[in-house]
Amino acid sequence: IGVSPSLEITVGDFTYGETASATITLKQGNIPIDSKDIVVTVGGIRQTVTTNASGQATVDLSSLNAGDYRIVAEFAGDNNYPAASDNKGFRVNKALANVTVTVNNITYGEDAEVKITVTGAKGENLNGVALVNFYTEELYNVAIKNGMGSVNVSGLPANELGRLYAVQFEETEN
Repeated sequence: IGVSPSLEITVGDFTYGETASATITLKQGNIPIDSKDIVVTVGGIRQTVTTNASGQATVDLSSLNAGDYRIVAEFAGDNNYPAASDNKGFRVNKALANVTVTVNNITYGEDAEVKITVTGAKGENLNGVALVNFYTEELYNVAIKNGMGSVNVSGLPANELGRLYAVQFEETEN
């Protein structure tokens, strides 16, 4: 068995929906070690990657949901090199939701239907609650299911529909 190799993971935090990866580097001193299998575990999934001529292998992390993770890389060793391992923590941050609010013109005295559409960073329909605040300062909790929700608002005075103050989405997903 030869001199101990070093195995190093390079990974950083990213936001859900972004393209992201971790780089695994296997080397002996400054000399890269190529064509070696590295077992990588992240998010409960094990996969084997092989180092290239630069002693590096890349693991795609883009499919991970928002949350905190630990990535573990293990080189089992062979006739020339003893085993080596490394592990690093990283975070996949929640992405901002895309919120669209649609309100049609109404005649004085009619209820206004406020339609809310919410999609995620990858275009997926989200579920959660939208908090809608009008000029009346009354807060409406609107259930968002499969990316859609609506609320009827009554008692709006004439020429005031444009005074929708805020919509805040509290997501239950990424």
